Amino acid sequence: MIDYLRLFRVKHYIKNLFIFTTLIFGAELLTTNTIRVSIGFIAFCLISSTIYIINDIVDYEIDKKTESKMNEPIPSGKIKKKNALILAFILLILSLVVNYFTYSVSSYVYIIVYLLLNIFYSFIGKKIPYVELLIMSCFYLIRVYYGASILNVSVSLVLTLTVIFGSLYIVIMKRITEVKIKKPRHVFTFYNENILKILSKISLVGMFISYVWWLIIEKIVLLIPTLLILLFIFIRYDKLASNSNDCNPVNILLKDKVLVLLSVFYVLFVTIVIEIFL
Repeated sequence: MIDYLRLFRVKHYIKNLFIFTTLIFGAELLTTNTIRVSIGFIAFCLISSTIYIINDIVDYEIDKKTESKMNEPIPSGKIKKKNALILAFILLILSLVVNYFTYSVSSYVYIIVYLLLNIFYSFIGKKIPYVELLIMSCFYLIRVYYGASILNVSVSLVLTLTVIFGSLYIVIMKRITEVKIKKPRHVFTFYNENILKILSKISLVGMFISYVWWLIIEKIVLLIPTLLILLFIFIRYDKLASNSNDCNPVNILLKDKVLVLLSVFYVLFVTIVIEIFL
């Protein structure tokens, strides 16, 4: 059972919280729409696990020779590739079934796009330097658009830019660590650590500019203090990621209590302000 939970990458479900973005910023958290989006969250977690399993099957030959991956369920042989593939198919079907109860036909588009883009990334995309960074940032954006589709609302340009730049920063920081520790993937040989560091800073600045732009457009003066909270969050994350050999952003977040508390405080502050004062 533990091996299957490891295969599902349960702790990575935290990324799927992006699905709640439009629910929170649209002041819908205290409505029945929360139930529908929560169902969507479950459906997306199932499709995410499907993708993780497919990735593990595709990377089998590389992972079984990589010290940090050789003890994972599939590379170690604890779970056979055939059984893993059957499980991935079952999870895919379950995801589509669960998604039905969001009562949103358009949400299926984002699940399918997420699946196909991930498959493209696994076989082709991840071999293309810099393009693979953009593809990975799109995975975060799809989560936001998926949540919006359940609510039948649009995602503004500024929110789109904020998510793209923010997620691009996280992805680039991950690549910097992987290049630094010389992780065995051919595409990493095309990266220069200094160039990646410059791109990470550009992405971070782009995120903050987009976020400020959103506050100005929406005229949400009460959320100005969140700029300071976000600044503390990213300064903390940047320091931890730069000094760590762990390239996994989820691990970096969950292992640091200060980062977790700051993130929770940010979400609570935004939620309270929007629900009560707007």
